[in-house]
Amino acid sequence: MAKARYFYYNDKGEKKGAFSGSEIKALAKVGFIKPDTAIETEDGKQYYAHGIGGIEFVMTDTEEISSDGESSAISLGRDKTPIMAVMAIIFSVFTLPFFVFVCAAILFLMFFVVPQFEAVFINFDTTLPAMTAMVIEVSNFATFYWYVVLPVALVVILSSWLFVKLSANTPGLLLLFPVLLVFCSVIGIFAILFSLIALAMPFMKLVTDLSA
Repeated sequence: MAKARYFYYNDKGEKKGAFSGSEIKALAKVGFIKPDTAIETEDGKQYYAHGIGGIEFVMTDTEEISSDGESSAISLGRDKTPIMAVMAIIFSVFTLPFFVFVCAAILFLMFFVVPQFEAVFINFDTTLPAMTAMVIEVSNFATFYWYVVLPVALVVILSSWLFVKLSANTPGLLLLFPVLLVFCSVIGIFAILFSLIALAMPFMKLVTDLSA
């Protein structure tokens, strides 16, 4: 059974085609077909493109569309955009939970772990290293202004989720926000490692003093 063929009229009123249904959708994804573009079937019936079910009007990178017209647009719309979208979704599935985990780990460290160490350091009767003192100051700030820190952390996490969702539907931004989340997560990991090393330094100093 032969597949249905379709034609469309460009901005100059020129009739283009014939195309299969999947090719029409691919052309819409790269901007050759707009919501108000007239689509004509082989038997002469006409519709506006926005009335066709399952069609998405998404623009890919126009710099990669060559001048040879629909053939290159179909290639981009059918191959590149879906693949990048799938990559972005898979990437975000892993990066967003990891980013949330890193944020939660930092909050747990600042609100619960550091105060416990601070209580122990009080009995040391020695000057704390600058790194340790800085981490304790940050923890004191977070615990004192918890009513500011916690809402800000929640807004950051929710905004990250929204940005990842937006980027998955916006060509040119498909991988931007997931990559940004990875970058922020790496910085967060370094902050956690920095804090743990800073908390360990007074104990190392104490051991050194006792051995001396």
